[in-house]
Amino acid sequence: MTVLISQKKAAKPPVSNSQKTFNRLKKKVDSLQKEIEALNKELDANLQYYQVYIHPHEKALNEVRKEFIKLAHSYYREERFTPKERQSLKDLLMDNLNQILGFEVYCDIDDDIKSIFKDLNGKSLDEFAKEDLEVSKKAIQDLLKEGGIDIDLSTLDLNDDFDSIRQKMSEAMYAKESDLEDKPKNKKELQKEIKAQNLEELQKKGLNTIYKKLAKAFHPDLEMNPEQKASKEILMKKLTCAYENEDLHTLLALEMEWLNMCTLDKKNIEQSDDQLKIYNSILKEQVEELEIIHMRTPLNPKYMIVQRYLDDSYVSDLFQLKMAREEIRSDIIGLQEVVKELQGKGALKMIRTIIKQCS
Repeated sequence: MTVLISQKKAAKPPVSNSQKTFNRLKKKVDSLQKEIEALNKELDANLQYYQVYIHPHEKALNEVRKEFIKLAHSYYREERFTPKERQSLKDLLMDNLNQILGFEVYCDIDDDIKSIFKDLNGKSLDEFAKEDLEVSKKAIQDLLKEGGIDIDLSTLDLNDDFDSIRQKMSEAMYAKESDLEDKPKNKKELQKEIKAQNLEELQKKGLNTIYKKLAKAFHPDLEMNPEQKASKEILMKKLTCAYENEDLHTLLALEMEWLNMCTLDKKNIEQSDDQLKIYNSILKEQVEELEIIHMRTPLNPKYMIVQRYLDDSYVSDLFQLKMAREEIRSDIIGLQEVVKELQGKGALKMIRTIIKQCS
């Protein structure tokens, strides 16, 4: 007669509040790291798509716009137009001029376009450019300030292209960070710095302590069961890699896995719980730092050139950029047809048609 003996599994230690907090913070850190990585990849993909597929079309469209402006402006003083028709034509010309000015560096604008701008606007392009630059600086500074970045953009000038603007913005951000580091710290900042140093010391100490404890527990040579031995070989590799990279986050996760695998006495559980409270403080600060990084990532100057094509979240699955590309291509074709008409005998009729559409 075979007697079945049921073996009661060793009870796992109860999950403390510190363990629950650790698990929550660990999930948050994992989530934020993945979100930041995904956000960078998405923004890099947007930037690459813009440089390859949109920027050349923007340049082509601007050249067609210049042809259209020069041809259409020659009819601006046409006496047969009513004041209302002339105003509609002026609005159309100014709209196309602003599109050009929003893309090209002011110093690269040719003299004919500058002359037309002055005729329509009543002031020179240089005067307008200086005013517009100040408005743009304020808009950029306000945008960065929303992300907690307060910098000085006084070095930006009219001759800066997008690459120069991004470079100067990066330098301004670096200079601001350096000023903050050199600035004398107040009492609150000093206390925070001391706490950070203490946590760093605890972290280093914790790395060694956890590694030694888990290395002994995970060492495959001490395991006789083949399945358990194979499992411990995997855990040992993870442990060694995390220790070499000073990855406290992974070490803590391995420690939690080990705690859930074994039965500990009350004293050890209390010691582990006290240690977790210290680590939770470290993880909490890591979460705060990652949240700031996540918020500031889209504000990186290198992504500035594509932000106008993105929605309020600053990120896209490239759909918006692809739509923008098709719209620009369509605009080029449509404007080329208009320019062709303006170069022919039916130019005046085309101008009247355009004015009627704009009225």
